[in-house]
Amino acid sequence: MQEIELAEKIKLSIEDSSVPLWFPNLTAHLAEMGWKTLKNEFGLTSSNYGTARILSGKIDTSLLIFSPIDEADFSPIKIELLPKELTDNYTDSEIDFYNAAELKNYHTLECLSGAIELIRTIPSLSESIFALVKSLHLIKLEDDTYDVSFSEPLLPFSIFVSVPRKRMKSDFLRVAEAIVHEAMHLQLSLIEKVMPLINSNEQKFYSPWKDEYRNSTGILHALYVFKVIESFYGHLELKQCLSPFDLDFTKKRHREILLQINEIKDFLKSPDLTEYGLLITKRLLN
Repeated sequence: MQEIELAEKIKLSIEDSSVPLWFPNLTAHLAEMGWKTLKNEFGLTSSNYGTARILSGKIDTSLLIFSPIDEADFSPIKIELLPKELTDNYTDSEIDFYNAAELKNYHTLECLSGAIELIRTIPSLSESIFALVKSLHLIKLEDDTYDVSFSEPLLPFSIFVSVPRKRMKSDFLRVAEAIVHEAMHLQLSLIEKVMPLINSNEQKFYSPWKDEYRNSTGILHALYVFKVIESFYGHLELKQCLSPFDLDFTKKRHREILLQINEIKDFLKSPDLTEYGLLITKRLLN
Protein backbone atom coordinates (compact mmCIF):
# COMPACT_ATOMS: atom_id res chain seq x y z
CA MET A 1 0.00 0.00 0.00
CA GLN A 2 1.34 3.44 -0.97
CA GLU A 3 1.87 6.03 1.78
CA ILE A 4 -0.76 8.41 0.34
CA GLU A 5 -3.32 5.62 0.30
CA LEU A 6 -2.30 4.52 3.81
CA ALA A 7 -2.58 8.10 5.11
CA GLU A 8 -6.15 8.29 3.82
CA LYS A 9 -6.94 4.93 5.42
CA ILE A 10 -5.54 6.18 8.74
CA LYS A 11 -7.64 9.34 8.53
CA LEU A 12 -10.82 7.36 7.83
CA SER A 13 -10.09 4.96 10.70
CA ILE A 14 -9.56 7.81 13.15
CA GLU A 15 -12.84 9.40 12.10
CA ASP A 16 -14.82 6.14 12.33
CA SER A 17 -15.72 5.65 16.00
CA SER A 18 -16.73 2.04 15.28
CA VAL A 19 -13.06 1.15 14.59
CA PRO A 20 -11.27 0.12 17.81
CA LEU A 21 -8.53 2.51 18.88
CA TRP A 22 -5.85 -0.11 18.25
CA PHE A 23 -6.84 0.23 14.56
CA PRO A 24 -6.75 -3.48 13.65
CA ASN A 25 -7.49 -2.63 10.02
CA LEU A 26 -4.29 -0.55 9.84
CA THR A 27 -1.71 -2.54 11.79
CA ALA A 28 -0.72 -4.98 9.04
CA HIS A 29 -0.24 -2.12 6.55
CA LEU A 30 1.77 -0.07 9.05
CA ALA A 31 3.94 -3.07 9.91
CA GLU A 32 4.52 -3.79 6.22
CA MET A 33 5.76 -0.23 5.76
CA GLY A 34 8.02 -0.60 8.80
CA TRP A 35 9.50 -3.83 7.45
CA LYS A 36 10.26 -2.22 4.11
CA THR A 37 12.25 0.47 5.90
CA LEU A 38 14.13 -2.08 8.02
CA LYS A 39 14.87 -4.20 4.96
CA ASN A 40 16.39 -1.19 3.20
CA GLU A 41 18.37 0.05 6.23
CA PHE A 42 19.45 -3.18 7.96
CA GLY A 43 18.46 -6.07 5.70
CA LEU A 44 16.07 -7.26 8.41
CA THR A 45 12.73 -8.98 7.89
CA SER A 46 10.14 -10.38 10.28
CA SER A 47 11.91 -13.76 10.09
CA ASN A 48 15.43 -12.56 10.99
CA TYR A 49 14.57 -9.50 13.12
CA GLY A 50 16.30 -9.13 16.45
CA THR A 51 16.94 -6.25 18.81
CA ALA A 52 20.57 -7.30 19.12
CA ARG A 53 21.05 -6.96 15.37
CA ILE A 54 19.83 -3.37 15.33
CA LEU A 55 21.77 -2.35 18.44
CA SER A 56 24.98 -3.94 17.13
CA GLY A 57 24.39 -2.74 13.57
CA LYS A 58 25.26 -6.22 12.28
CA ILE A 59 22.75 -8.47 10.55
CA ASP A 60 24.83 -11.57 11.39
CA THR A 61 24.83 -10.92 15.16
CA SER A 62 23.78 -14.11 16.94
CA LEU A 63 20.36 -13.93 18.56
CA LEU A 64 19.73 -15.42 21.98
CA ILE A 65 16.14 -16.58 21.65
CA PHE A 66 14.76 -18.22 24.77
CA SER A 67 11.35 -19.14 23.45
CA PRO A 68 8.88 -18.05 20.77
CA ILE A 69 5.25 -17.19 21.48
CA ASP A 70 3.32 -18.57 18.53
CA GLU A 71 0.14 -17.26 16.95
CA ALA A 72 -1.65 -18.55 13.87
CA ASP A 73 -1.10 -16.46 10.72
CA PHE A 74 1.71 -14.42 12.34
CA SER A 75 5.41 -14.86 12.83
CA PRO A 76 6.03 -15.50 16.55
CA ILE A 77 6.98 -13.03 19.24
CA LYS A 78 10.48 -14.02 20.28
CA ILE A 79 11.55 -13.78 23.91
CA GLU A 80 14.98 -12.38 23.15
CA LEU A 81 17.83 -12.30 25.67
CA LEU A 82 20.43 -9.60 25.16
CA PRO A 83 24.15 -10.04 25.90
CA LYS A 84 25.50 -7.91 28.71
CA GLU A 85 27.34 -5.52 26.40
CA LEU A 86 24.00 -4.55 24.85
CA THR A 87 22.09 -4.20 28.12
CA ASP A 88 24.55 -1.89 29.85
CA ASN A 89 22.73 1.17 28.50
CA TYR A 90 19.47 -0.02 30.01
CA THR A 91 20.40 -1.51 33.35
CA ASP A 92 20.82 0.34 36.61
CA SER A 93 20.63 -0.53 40.30
CA GLU A 94 16.93 -1.40 40.06
CA ILE A 95 16.50 -2.78 36.52
CA ASP A 96 18.01 -5.97 35.20
CA PHE A 97 17.09 -8.61 32.65
CA TYR A 98 16.25 -12.27 33.18
CA ASN A 99 18.71 -14.86 31.96
CA ALA A 100 17.69 -18.28 30.65
CA ALA A 101 18.27 -20.08 33.96
CA GLU A 102 16.11 -17.59 35.84
CA LEU A 103 13.28 -17.91 33.34
CA LYS A 104 13.31 -21.67 33.91
CA ASN A 105 13.31 -21.39 37.71
CA TYR A 106 10.97 -18.46 38.39
CA HIS A 107 7.23 -18.21 37.66
CA THR A 108 7.83 -15.42 35.15
CA LEU A 109 6.81 -17.35 32.04
CA GLU A 110 3.64 -18.60 33.72
CA CYS A 111 2.61 -15.01 34.40
CA LEU A 112 3.55 -13.94 30.87
CA SER A 113 1.49 -16.79 29.42
CA GLY A 114 -1.53 -15.62 31.44
CA ALA A 115 -1.09 -12.10 30.09
CA ILE A 116 -0.93 -13.31 26.48
CA GLU A 117 -4.00 -15.50 26.93
CA LEU A 118 -5.89 -12.54 28.34
CA ILE A 119 -4.99 -10.39 25.34
CA ARG A 120 -6.12 -13.23 23.07
CA THR A 121 -9.65 -12.90 24.45
CA ILE A 122 -9.87 -9.79 22.23
CA PRO A 123 -8.82 -11.27 18.86
CA SER A 124 -8.44 -8.00 16.94
CA LEU A 125 -6.16 -6.57 19.65
CA SER A 126 -4.15 -9.78 19.79
CA GLU A 127 -3.65 -9.70 16.02
CA SER A 128 -2.41 -6.10 16.18
CA ILE A 129 0.06 -6.93 18.95
CA PHE A 130 1.40 -10.02 17.16
CA ALA A 131 1.87 -7.93 14.02
CA LEU A 132 3.76 -5.23 15.91
CA VAL A 133 5.90 -7.07 18.47
CA LYS A 134 8.62 -9.40 17.26
CA SER A 135 11.13 -9.22 20.13
CA LEU A 136 10.05 -9.19 23.76
CA HIS A 137 12.59 -8.47 26.49
CA LEU A 138 11.73 -9.43 30.06
CA ILE A 139 12.84 -7.01 32.77
CA LYS A 140 13.65 -8.25 36.27
CA LEU A 141 13.07 -5.83 39.14
CA GLU A 142 14.08 -5.99 42.78
CA ASP A 143 10.53 -5.06 43.74
CA ASP A 144 7.95 -7.38 42.16
CA THR A 145 5.12 -5.00 43.05
CA TYR A 146 6.55 -2.35 40.72
CA ASP A 147 6.16 -2.22 36.94
CA VAL A 148 8.54 -0.91 34.27
CA SER A 149 8.15 -1.03 30.51
CA PHE A 150 9.56 0.87 27.56
CA SER A 151 10.09 0.87 23.82
CA GLU A 152 12.17 2.95 21.44
CA PRO A 153 11.60 4.30 17.91
CA LEU A 154 15.04 2.92 17.00
CA LEU A 155 13.65 -0.57 17.69
CA PRO A 156 10.35 -0.55 15.76
CA PHE A 157 9.29 -4.11 16.62
CA SER A 158 10.76 -4.56 20.13
CA ILE A 159 9.31 -3.99 23.59
CA PHE A 160 10.73 -4.26 27.12
CA VAL A 161 8.36 -5.35 29.90
CA SER A 162 8.87 -6.23 33.56
CA VAL A 163 7.35 -9.48 34.84
CA PRO A 164 7.33 -10.51 38.54
CA ARG A 165 9.51 -13.40 39.62
CA LYS A 166 6.77 -14.89 41.78
CA ARG A 167 3.02 -15.10 41.21
CA MET A 168 1.01 -12.27 42.72
CA LYS A 169 -2.62 -11.20 42.61
CA SER A 170 -3.52 -9.66 39.23
CA ASP A 171 0.09 -9.96 38.03
CA PHE A 172 -0.99 -11.15 34.56
CA LEU A 173 -3.24 -8.08 34.22
CA ARG A 174 -0.30 -5.78 34.97
CA VAL A 175 1.85 -7.54 32.37
CA ALA A 176 -0.95 -7.55 29.79
CA GLU A 177 -1.38 -3.79 30.27
CA ALA A 178 2.36 -3.24 29.79
CA ILE A 179 2.41 -5.30 26.57
CA VAL A 180 -0.58 -3.39 25.16
CA HIS A 181 0.99 -0.10 26.27
CA GLU A 182 4.31 -0.64 24.53
CA ALA A 183 2.81 -2.21 21.40
CA MET A 184 0.63 0.86 20.95
CA HIS A 185 3.69 3.12 21.26
CA LEU A 186 5.15 1.16 18.36
CA GLN A 187 1.96 1.57 16.37
CA LEU A 188 1.71 5.32 16.92
CA SER A 189 5.37 5.71 15.94
CA LEU A 190 4.59 3.93 12.66
CA ILE A 191 1.58 6.20 12.10
CA GLU A 192 3.83 9.23 12.65
CA LYS A 193 6.07 8.03 9.83
CA VAL A 194 3.10 8.22 7.45
CA MET A 195 1.55 11.48 8.64
CA PRO A 196 2.89 14.21 10.96
CA LEU A 197 0.88 14.56 14.17
CA ILE A 198 3.03 17.20 15.89
CA ASN A 199 4.47 20.24 14.11
CA SER A 200 6.66 21.40 17.02
CA ASN A 201 7.48 20.50 20.61
CA GLU A 202 7.83 24.01 21.98
CA GLN A 203 4.99 23.86 24.48
CA LYS A 204 4.88 21.76 27.64
CA PHE A 205 1.79 20.14 29.10
CA TYR A 206 1.24 18.47 32.45
CA SER A 207 1.28 14.67 32.28
CA PRO A 208 -0.78 13.02 35.06
CA TRP A 209 1.05 9.76 34.34
CA LYS A 210 4.56 11.16 34.76
CA ASP A 211 3.59 13.92 37.22
CA GLU A 212 5.71 16.33 35.23
CA TYR A 213 5.46 18.61 32.21
CA ARG A 214 6.18 16.96 28.87
CA ASN A 215 6.30 18.05 25.25
CA SER A 216 3.41 17.48 22.86
CA THR A 217 4.84 14.27 21.39
CA GLY A 218 5.11 12.73 24.84
CA ILE A 219 1.59 13.80 25.79
CA LEU A 220 0.04 12.50 22.56
CA HIS A 221 1.78 9.14 22.91
CA ALA A 222 0.65 8.81 26.53
CA LEU A 223 -2.90 9.83 25.68
CA TYR A 224 -3.07 7.29 22.85
CA VAL A 225 -1.67 4.30 24.72
CA PHE A 226 -3.70 4.92 27.88
CA LYS A 227 -6.90 5.46 25.92
CA VAL A 228 -6.29 2.09 24.25
CA ILE A 229 -5.66 0.51 27.68
CA GLU A 230 -8.88 2.09 28.99
CA SER A 231 -10.72 0.52 26.05
CA PHE A 232 -8.93 -2.81 26.67
CA TYR A 233 -10.16 -2.88 30.26
CA GLY A 234 -13.67 -1.95 29.14
CA HIS A 235 -13.72 -4.93 26.78
CA LEU A 236 -12.49 -7.26 29.55
CA GLU A 237 -15.24 -6.09 31.89
CA LEU A 238 -17.89 -6.86 29.29
CA LYS A 239 -16.47 -10.33 28.61
CA GLN A 240 -16.85 -11.37 32.26
CA CYS A 241 -13.76 -13.57 31.99
CA LEU A 242 -12.10 -12.43 35.23
CA SER A 243 -12.32 -13.46 38.86
CA PRO A 244 -14.08 -10.98 41.20
CA PHE A 245 -10.70 -9.80 42.55
CA ASP A 246 -9.22 -9.30 39.08
CA LEU A 247 -12.39 -7.58 37.92
CA ASP A 248 -12.07 -5.12 40.81
CA PHE A 249 -8.46 -4.45 39.78
CA THR A 250 -9.58 -3.84 36.20
CA LYS A 251 -12.38 -1.48 37.21
CA LYS A 252 -10.02 0.47 39.48
CA ARG A 253 -7.44 0.90 36.70
CA HIS A 254 -10.22 1.82 34.29
CA ARG A 255 -11.44 4.62 36.59
CA GLU A 256 -7.90 5.86 37.25
CA ILE A 257 -7.12 6.16 33.56
CA LEU A 258 -10.37 7.99 32.80
CA LEU A 259 -9.60 10.52 35.54
CA GLN A 260 -6.06 11.00 34.23
CA ILE A 261 -7.29 11.50 30.67
CA ASN A 262 -9.74 14.12 31.94
CA GLU A 263 -6.79 16.06 33.39
CA ILE A 264 -5.34 16.74 29.95
CA LYS A 265 -8.45 17.95 28.12
CA ASP A 266 -6.68 21.25 27.42
CA PHE A 267 -4.22 19.43 25.18
CA LEU A 268 -6.86 19.72 22.48
CA LYS A 269 -5.96 23.43 22.28
CA SER A 270 -2.28 22.77 21.64
CA PRO A 271 -0.90 24.74 18.66
CA ASP A 272 1.68 21.96 18.30
CA LEU A 273 -0.93 19.60 16.84
CA THR A 274 -1.08 19.19 13.07
CA GLU A 275 -4.38 18.70 11.28
CA TYR A 276 -4.03 14.95 11.76
CA GLY A 277 -2.77 15.33 15.32
CA LEU A 278 -5.86 17.36 16.16
CA LEU A 279 -8.05 14.76 14.49
CA ILE A 280 -6.71 11.87 16.56
CA THR A 281 -6.66 13.95 19.77
CA LYS A 282 -10.36 14.74 19.33
CA ARG A 283 -11.07 11.04 18.92
CA LEU A 284 -9.08 10.20 22.04
CA LEU A 285 -10.64 12.89 24.24
CA ASN A 286 -14.25 12.40 23.17
